[in-house]
Amino acid sequence: MTDVEHICRVCGYDYGGYSIREDGAGNHDICDCCGVTFGYEDNLLEGVRDFRAHWVGTDFAWADASIKPRGWDVNEQMRNIPSRWC
Repeated sequence: MTDVEHICRVCGYDYGGYSIREDGAGNHDICDCCGVTFGYEDNLLEGVRDFRAHWVGTDFAWADASIKPRGWDVNEQMRNIPSRWC
């Protein structure tokens, strides 16, 4: 069975049915929300926390602001982050 992830470890953005990593390997796409490169900056907990701190420092700026949902709630989205990546 393949372990597939569809939620960004940094910001909790949910890609629904789109796989951003399989069996731990990221697809090297860039998160539309926080801008992390899947499989590069988010492989280790320390990297996830460092990138999240950077993203928080940008006031939660979207990498692709054109798709930012109206009424977006950062706190609600971040609740999606799996506990092992907090």
